[in-house]
Amino acid sequence: MKNITVNLELVNTLVKKGSNFVFKKEAEEEILKLLKLRDLIEEKIKEVKEGIEKAGKSIDPSFKGVIGENLRATYRVFGERYTFDKYNPPDEEFLKTITFSKVDSAKVDEHLEKTDELPTGITLKERVPTISFTIKDNEKDEAKLQSA
Repeated sequence: MKNITVNLELVNTLVKKGSNFVFKKEAEEEILKLLKLRDLIEEKIKEVKEGIEKAGKSIDPSFKGVIGENLRATYRVFGERYTFDKYNPPDEEFLKTITFSKVDSAKVDEHLEKTDELPTGITLKERVPTISFTIKDNEKDEAKLQSA
């Protein structure tokens, strides 16, 4: 296996300089370099997946993946297996009805404003704010990148 060389000193310098974005306008360039590096790595990982798929399918059309010593590369699917036509639904025996309740935040806010108390049974959910980056390519096309 060939070694991949990453200049961690350079990456750490980008991180350190980028962390000064609040104080130094020049730090913006360092953040953009890190984001571009991440995008490049993600694109290369996508290319690797496509290459594995192509190679596997060329050997076996029903290729399901490969398992190595330290890594698996296997197919996975997400979401529901089946769907149905709402205008021509199947027999009820093949459907299940799922209902759930959700807090109406607007009504809770209104109640809280009037009474200065949360309604019985409602608690405030702790949400941790995170920094997100938006790269401005132009006014119409903005890509929002969530920080990890």
